[in-house]
Amino acid sequence: MKLTFAQYQDRVSRRCDNVTNSGKTLAGQFVNQIIEELAEEHDWTCLKIRGTAITLEPGTYEYDLPSNFHYVSKVFYKDTDGRPRTLNPSTDDTWFANINEEDPGHIVFYRFISQDDTNQRPKIQVGPPPDATFISQYGSSLHLEQYRTVTELTNDEDYPIFPPEFSRVIEWGASYLMALDQGDTVKAPLFFQKYKEELDKMIRNDKNRFRHQYNIPVAPWASIYPHRTGTRLGLQSDYGD
Repeated sequence: MKLTFAQYQDRVSRRCDNVTNSGKTLAGQFVNQIIEELAEEHDWTCLKIRGTAITLEPGTYEYDLPSNFHYVSKVFYKDTDGRPRTLNPSTDDTWFANINEEDPGHIVFYRFISQDDTNQRPKIQVGPPPDATFISQYGSSLHLEQYRTVTELTNDEDYPIFPPEFSRVIEWGASYLMALDQGDTVKAPLFFQKYKEELDKMIRNDKNRFRHQYNIPVAPWASIYPHRTGTRLGLQSDYGD
């Protein structure tokens, strides 16, 4: 069920036996808190979005991140047939062992480094730097798949960033936090158990969205990672068992 902010406030305050105006305000604070914590709990498929693409330049390995940058899930370019080809996140040891920043070629790795003094965002490095042949073949766009930013609910008609299937886990989680804050030692553990059950179910269902995986070779970085394989996924319904 899709619930508004006001509906969450009403439900949570009623569960905690505090339906005063101050009680509903308190319930709203815990609704926002549990949504923020929920977003950090798991890499939710429903929160993934495509960010603004970065424009690659021949021989350049370091780039500013776009203004809508947030926590990144995947970094990729598109093959000649339009299929995404992901880059490998790099540790410092891997970077320095495999990358010559002065020798452009076919990009394989990425990493984040430093802070941009103007907008306080890290920069992204790709290695090896793309050469003119790579850009001619695959284009100059480097794509970021990232996670949506949680925004605080303030108006009665606001909706969470999560889809309706998450309403129960949000409600139980906020109820637990409010009961705990009120010192209710009877309801708090019961609400926590309900929250944990719903959370575990949502995480399990999210992981099971793609059940069948088949290994297929991914060129051209097999020479660097001969054990690496790609994944072809069979789609299942979004959040059903």
